[in-house]
Amino acid sequence: MEGSEESGEYGRVRTSTEESGGVVAMRHVVRAEYKDDPPDAVKTWHMVRGDGNVAMCGRELRPDAESRPDTAWGRTREPFCHTCGALYLREVPSEPVDV
Repeated sequence: MEGSEESGEYGRVRTSTEESGGVVAMRHVVRAEYKDDPPDAVKTWHMVRGDGNVAMCGRELRPDAESRPDTAWGRTREPFCHTCGALYLREVPSEPVDV
């Protein structure tokens, strides 16, 4: 399986070409859950597939919630949802490590 990576408005888009010739694209976005309504401060960050507003853990987020590319995962002051993190890591292929 060969693959490539491109950057876009919503972060990295990883594609992989399968032997059958099909292309599978995975796109993830980090989205905010707020402490109060109207939003004043980020409570927790969640991972969302594509352009939706439902986190991988099942929590529905505000449609206008702040979004960041998936590369922001683990790089903010506020905590990240543990469940979203576990699911994201299972879904996204890891980069090979030179030993």
